[in-house]
Amino acid sequence: MVNVDNSARRTGVVDSLCANEFAVELDGQLVTGVFKIEGFVPFRLVAVPPAAGSNHPAMRLDTPPFRISRMVQRNPDLPFNKWIQATIEAAATGIYPQKTLTIIALDDGVATRRWTVEKAMITEIAYSDFDTGSGELVEETCTIQYASIKVNWKP
Repeated sequence: MVNVDNSARRTGVVDSLCANEFAVELDGQLVTGVFKIEGFVPFRLVAVPPAAGSNHPAMRLDTPPFRISRMVQRNPDLPFNKWIQATIEAAATGIYPQKTLTIIALDDGVATRRWTVEKAMITEIAYSDFDTGSGELVEETCTIQYASIKVNWKP
């Protein structure tokens, strides 16, 4: 059951977000063609073994990877495509490019919350099936690892 405050009961309006209303920025530039973000967990504490001499487990912030799925776009100069190219080229050196990703929740086009993903790296790139019987766009899914996420409640 959904809890609705009294003002929502009177007006019939519920203050909520739609899952399809969001934006993604890469180093401050809008990323186009994003289909979805999966597995986004900006906050999760996990227990770690207690320190020597202590009976109490400590807690640490977990940073599980998440996935961004987007359409394959032709333009190699798009910021996300440049990031993918730089990541693949970095395999030879082992020094992978780190970026700042921003995920923005929108409500009727107005930003309501902003998550800034710091030191984000692409650690996997996968593609949807290539299928001659399909009219679907080819989907590119990038797995993102990161150092931390900051939440801005008043974007």
